[in-house]
Amino acid sequence: MANTVIIKSDRVTFATLTADPATVTSGDYWYRSDLQRFKIAIDTVVANAKIVPITPITSGDIASGAIASAHIASGAIASAHIASGAVATGHIVDSAITSPKIASGAIATGHIVDSAITSAKIANGAVIEAKIASGAVTSAKIASGAIASAHIGSGVIATGHIADSAVTSAKIGSGAVSTAHIADSAVTTAKTNFTNQALFTTSSVSFAQVSVGDLVFEYGWRITESPDALIILKDGVPILTINKKGKITLRNKKA
Repeated sequence: MANTVIIKSDRVTFATLTADPATVTSGDYWYRSDLQRFKIAIDTVVANAKIVPITPITSGDIASGAIASAHIASGAIASAHIASGAVATGHIVDSAITSPKIASGAIATGHIVDSAITSAKIANGAVIEAKIASGAVTSAKIASGAIASAHIGSGVIATGHIADSAVTSAKIGSGAVSTAHIADSAVTTAKTNFTNQALFTTSSVSFAQVSVGDLVFEYGWRITESPDALIILKDGVPILTINKKGKITLRNKKA
């Protein structure tokens, strides 16, 4: 019975062949059990027979909302699978994007609609360095105040991940940047407002133990020093000198 075709009222049982027939006629149809495929003759030449294709699942076969987070294997969605600009805020359930769902380097700038990434869309600690392509995070991609301290893993933000001038004051939540987020030696002189210059003041200043240069005041007074003395000047003219032995000299008069 294995090599016999049986026609039944509700189906046809084909012979289970493990080789093609010796001769065929155009339109002959048979089942190769070793290939688990049907074949059909297009003429009388056996070698020209075609394997009947199995229709793949297309987008139209999938019901809207049928694919949930649980259906997607961790790391299955790579950059090539996402059309540029396809992911908008409305497509993402709050906190749905966790670290295991993202293949390393999968998210590039072109995949993200401007301001689509809000704080609520990111699970705490989900964004680690390997998930971000170099230069992918530009200012326009981040909603104002969206990045809070809890969203940033310690030390994950390197220079290469940030486009020039992308981090503006409005993009950073209050108290978001703590010591752990700043790489060692990242704060250079150029990043601060400190300069190596004289101190100017129009009001009182209180100091603990500090090292400063000249003290210059509003109305022409200056306090400076030499290796041997402390000098008070007015409009550039020495008024009082105290030497290292404590001797005070008022202009050219001794006190």
